[in-house]
Amino acid sequence: MKPLRPALSRCYHALPTVLSAGTGFCALLHVTVRDRWPVFSMAVYASPPVVMALVLLVASALWVFRRAWRPAIASGGGALLAVAWWLSTSIVLAPPADGPAPRGLLRGLGWNLQRGKQSWEAVIERIREHDPDVAWFVEAAEEGAPVSPRWHEALAGYDRREAAGGILFITKGRIRESRQWLEGRSSVAEFRVTLRGADITVLVADIDGSPWRHRRAAFEVLDAAMAGAPPGPLLVGGDFNTPRNSAFFDAWRGPMTHAFEARGRGMDGTWPTPIPFLSIDHCWVNDRIDVWSCSLPANPASDHRPVFVGFEVGK
Repeated sequence: MKPLRPALSRCYHALPTVLSAGTGFCALLHVTVRDRWPVFSMAVYASPPVVMALVLLVASALWVFRRAWRPAIASGGGALLAVAWWLSTSIVLAPPADGPAPRGLLRGLGWNLQRGKQSWEAVIERIREHDPDVAWFVEAAEEGAPVSPRWHEALAGYDRREAAGGILFITKGRIRESRQWLEGRSSVAEFRVTLRGADITVLVADIDGSPWRHRRAAFEVLDAAMAGAPPGPLLVGGDFNTPRNSAFFDAWRGPMTHAFEARGRGMDGTWPTPIPFLSIDHCWVNDRIDVWSCSLPANPASDHRPVFVGFEVGK
């Protein structure tokens, strides 16, 4: 064991420098290439600003332990900057919609149900409480199993359709058509719905969340599905396992609107509860849909927060 001691000592002494330098490199990736390139995407996904702040705090503590005050102050200051960065990019203060809510306002709900690991009863109770006109769920079934029959009993009055991988879609309207695309462990399902006289296309995404899996292939499938959707109102929701500022959303901005950016107020994090700091569950709409409200309320029934959206379909 003695020959190992010098090597371990060198690693220990190098650790705060490595942590600080690695965090600086990740910060550079976040403000330049982001997750465009597979070689760097894992570092980007694994280093949101709040994680960078924690790593720099550890580095600062190690410097303090050695009484190296200057690098300790530098690392501590970097941690404060990372916290400020996190807050400035995570807090959304969108303006409220003008005027009273229209009579034709529709209630939408998107939610990753964590395969019922917390409580199916609590999930169903929350859905009934919100009483959505349209809802899209991922991880709505246990791994490799179909959606439980209890859903059919609990959601009487809804038209329902399930897709492979645990996607469940429900609506008070009528599902005219559905189809699905698979890409590895990622899935995109399309549902064409008639609701209150309007034809709406809903795309539900459940993208593989492995940090070492680049998102390009999954987004190519999703982009193709969006391009192939019929003219008219389009809503895209689900668990993207991809941050709101991802490079893959750049092309969406303009033709599509992020519901929480448009009408949300508060922190944008949806996972992991009870302290969600990653914004990975989203709802996007095209210009045929007007968003009136969007909220991400806390709920112990899943490790993801639900996405509640109030919207009106344009004529």
